[in-house]
Amino acid sequence: MNFLIYTFAVLFIGLSFFMFAAYSRTRQTGLLIMAVCYGAGGLVGGYMLSGWPLLFGFLAAWVVRILGLDPDTHAPAAGGDGAAGDKPAGGRGGG
Repeated sequence: MNFLIYTFAVLFIGLSFFMFAAYSRTRQTGLLIMAVCYGAGGLVGGYMLSGWPLLFGFLAAWVVRILGLDPDTHAPAAGGDGAAGDKPAGGRGGG
């Protein structure tokens, strides 16, 4: 059981590290909050060798996501201002 807790703790800490790296590029507050949730859950879970901090860290990150603070994954691509090159292939140009 300890191996499983350590494995998830390391995964949470790694996820937190990559979320911090993404936050440094995008400056989206939701990423920072989720990184703190995952990182704290992983550190406390690994230190205490208990599964409940991992569960609470995961649930806290999902609460942040449900509240809408996660980064928007459906944002339009950069430069998507409706120029001629943005029209879908095979459609009528419309003039």
